[in-house]
Amino acid sequence: MRSLYDINQAMQDLIDKNEAIIEENGGVIPSELEEDFNNLEIERSEKIGNYCKMIKNYNSEVVMLKNEIDNLSKRMKFSKNKIEFLKNRLIHNMAKGEKYIDKNSKITWRKSKKVKVLDETKLSSDYFEIEKKILKNNIKKGIELGLINKDIAILEENVSIQIK
Repeated sequence: MRSLYDINQAMQDLIDKNEAIIEENGGVIPSELEEDFNNLEIERSEKIGNYCKMIKNYNSEVVMLKNEIDNLSKRMKFSKNKIEFLKNRLIHNMAKGEKYIDKNSKITWRKSKKVKVLDETKLSSDYFEIEKKILKNNIKKGIELGLINKDIAILEENVSIQIK
């Protein structure tokens, strides 16, 4: 089966090869070429329809996968919360440093240090990480209002395909 590009090229080749005949008929394709051209149009239409079906199938798969990811994320969050709950139960119900060993488990304790910031307003900027992010919606508004020069940013017109 030919690609959409090949079909389009075959249609253009048919027109190019018979351009003189088409011009003699005032731009109308002669009946002997019309059948070939119609067959190419049907093949092209079927190919485009198949592309649309594939895109719809992949869109459905994306939605299904996203839902599955959401469900798995919820389950993972639940399990992590349950782990923390159970660990906290052990922490509150065992003496600090108490060891426990059986054939399936082992509980040990280790000391660590954790920073607790009491007033972040008194910290210098050396202790902060600042992420720089371009705000494209604000830039668009600035361009539309004439606040941003064309050597800094421009609005480009795009075309996107929508398949339903």
